[in-house]
Amino acid sequence: MSSLNQFAWVAGTAIYRFGHNSIPNIPIVGAPDDADLSNWAMLHDGSAYRLYAFKRGTTDTLYQAAFNGSAYQFGFNSIPVLRLVGFPADADASSFAMLHDGSAYRLYLRRSGDPRTLYQASWVAGTDTYQFGHNSIPAIPVVDFPGDTDWGRWMMLHDRAAYRLYAFKAGSDREFYQASFDGGAYRFAFNSIPTLTLEGSPPDSDTSHAAMLHDGADYRFYFQTAAVAQPPAEPPAEPPAGPPAEPPPPAPPVFSDRGAIVTPVLNVADIGASVKWLEALGWTRRNLYSAGGLLADPHDDAAVATALFATLRFGYGQIFLSLSSQGLRGGLPVGPGSGDDAGATWMYWYMSSPAEVDEIFARATAAGFTIVAPPEAKPWGEHELRIAHPDGHVFRVAATITAP
Repeated sequence: MSSLNQFAWVAGTAIYRFGHNSIPNIPIVGAPDDADLSNWAMLHDGSAYRLYAFKRGTTDTLYQAAFNGSAYQFGFNSIPVLRLVGFPADADASSFAMLHDGSAYRLYLRRSGDPRTLYQASWVAGTDTYQFGHNSIPAIPVVDFPGDTDWGRWMMLHDRAAYRLYAFKAGSDREFYQASFDGGAYRFAFNSIPTLTLEGSPPDSDTSHAAMLHDGADYRFYFQTAAVAQPPAEPPAEPPAGPPAEPPPPAPPVFSDRGAIVTPVLNVADIGASVKWLEALGWTRRNLYSAGGLLADPHDDAAVATALFATLRFGYGQIFLSLSSQGLRGGLPVGPGSGDDAGATWMYWYMSSPAEVDEIFARATAAGFTIVAPPEAKPWGEHELRIAHPDGHVFRVAATITAP
């Protein structure tokens, strides 16, 4: 049986302590057989503590539970099954968050491939439906988070004064970052304790997902308990007659969305020149490698001349550069007004706002870079700029146009 390990914030500190002002462990009961309890969220609506989980194999169906005084019971004091409607095709339902802000029940999905954009829906009163954009800002940017943010583990709540978003520090099961809504975006450290720490987490906590809520008195944090391995069955006293049975096929791996990071590798003619090209747009160099291995100082331009491979970062994104290897460069000539069949590798580079796209345009123009297409509003709701790299690679720099 699944259950929840409960923590609460220790006022005046940066600590969430297990069992503080809390029932330490709470059972989850009555879950449908096809409830995906690995994809769950929670909220408090002023009168009830609620838990939600997707129906396994779907992206538009949720099951709902509420606290009955001793357990979270599916269907208790709840609409048992809820539907999500109207979300964009690129909404990522592999994780979600929910909150109640005193007037509306709200649900959030990330944009696929762009965790810095949240899609928002709210419950249509009197129905079983959460509708994208209903009484909501449809898309909200998330800005200024550290580069080591783990976007596979994120939570949200409303504390009767502020909308808050949290995400774990990559590689840590104790530290997580906090942001709040500044009127236009969820901004890291705005009106927040920037980094929070869990204390006393039980060893049976499943740290791959978490949920949070505020109940009017306390900020609360939850892990589910991890499944406990069952002891192996006793071997039979007598071996079965006949030839031995074929061993079962190995189970397929279960991938964490925390590993779903795709990084382009660009074939370039000059590592040093390409590093400086990207730095002019705001990227920062991380590591450079020569035939002898990792360069001790990636900022030593004399050493960079010997580099065969480089890695650069912008926010949570990365680009790798490979000297005259790993793919192609060039292609059909790319320049102002060239079509979608020109160039070599194309990349989509998401920004937090149209203003940031315009800033990249200003930097590229000032540096004399080739502008394939200046920033403009696209029919699919994005503000997009296209820039050509000297080796024919094309950067599509875009941000969602957020409706008021």
